[in-house]
Amino acid sequence: MFLILALIPIPQEVSFSSQPPLRLESVKFRCQYYDLSSCQSDMQETLNFFQKQFDTDATSEKVQININLTQKNESPDPTTLNESYTISTLTTSIEIEACNVFGLSRALFTVFKYTENGFFNVSKTHDFSTSNIRFFQLNVADNFRNLNSLKTDITKLAFLSFNMIQLVVSSDVSTPLKNEFSPQNTLIKTAFPGRFYAPRDFAEIYEFALKIGVFVSLEFQNPGFCSLLEKGMKIQNSIQILNESSVNLIVGIFYENLMSVWPGKNIVHLSGKTVNLDEFRADAEIQKFVAEQDVSYSVLYGKFVQNVTRAVRQSYKDKQQPMIIKYEEQLEFAEDDDILQFHASQNVQKALALGFKVLLQVNQNLDKMKIGGETVRFRGEEWAHILKNCFVNDNKLILGGGFSAASVDGELDNAIAASQCLWQKIEPSEQFQERVQLVKAKMAKLR
Repeated sequence: MFLILALIPIPQEVSFSSQPPLRLESVKFRCQYYDLSSCQSDMQETLNFFQKQFDTDATSEKVQININLTQKNESPDPTTLNESYTISTLTTSIEIEACNVFGLSRALFTVFKYTENGFFNVSKTHDFSTSNIRFFQLNVADNFRNLNSLKTDITKLAFLSFNMIQLVVSSDVSTPLKNEFSPQNTLIKTAFPGRFYAPRDFAEIYEFALKIGVFVSLEFQNPGFCSLLEKGMKIQNSIQILNESSVNLIVGIFYENLMSVWPGKNIVHLSGKTVNLDEFRADAEIQKFVAEQDVSYSVLYGKFVQNVTRAVRQSYKDKQQPMIIKYEEQLEFAEDDDILQFHASQNVQKALALGFKVLLQVNQNLDKMKIGGETVRFRGEEWAHILKNCFVNDNKLILGGGFSAASVDGELDNAIAASQCLWQKIEPSEQFQERVQLVKAKMAKLR
């Protein structure tokens, strides 16, 4: 019974063996591409990670896990990602077929989840997700997490088959980012004095996450981010944050710095939802400008968004252009390649009709997501509510969706339900509640 219940997300197809289970207390890997060349070196860090999960102190013979990958040296694209995998169990070995490291990670975590007390009793599993992107949004601007804690969070998310972590690295009250090229000019306000992230920290997180099948997206709230930067750089005339050249300077410093160490395709989330233009309305210089030019704050914000987008793209120069995500409030100012993230639903059909790719958030975003604050419990979502309200992905422009919380552990039951919702829709049941508890017990064994 444990083996049947201990897996979330639930696989699309799974069958159990009537033969004695395979003893799986220690493993060895053999990895090859479709052309029979070895992928052992390319996947070594991934295999090392899973070796640590499987190996016990037992002295039993190592079980061979043979891996066949159908993609070679391809840079994964979240919008077209193929994470399907097949697991077949032979008499003395396990066969895995997948396209890439993402499918491989999903497969190896499945084997790990179905292994109990050193035994594996699955005959065959074929699985795939109904959503290309399944993100977990974590606010580290207002709730600082050190690198080791972030790696633990990412491991748990990969275990639950989330394939993207959206790290909110700046908010309207805190931006714990350090520019290594000119730190004296970029002392940005942070809620955690003396604690900050340097670009190389994000590069380290990116590399760790990628090896277990998770993309990293960095979210910058606007205009709060540039307002904090403007104050940190001691720009006297605050209206300059609306000037194209000033935006290029302010935003470019961070993105050029980040791109100097970022190892792969960047996913940038240019937020704006939680600021609600308060940073503009509260500024005397901007108030004066709005009155003199007879424009609305929304129009002003639209120009700002366009300038920020242009500055971000210019920062990449000859590097691969980033995937840019924006919130639904920016639909009017979105560019053709933007991906729009929705909390509400009233404008989804409009965005789809215009040809935009969209992400749907499973739960309402927290305004500040501060641990211990009154906003931690938002709308009273529980796992059953999430499953009942899970969207059906019936449009190719709907890339998937995600879940936001102040911490992974603090909303773990809901995060587990969201992971199921994003993988494939099922109906809530008492058996699912039992699954949640067993999955949490299995997750506690991760190393």
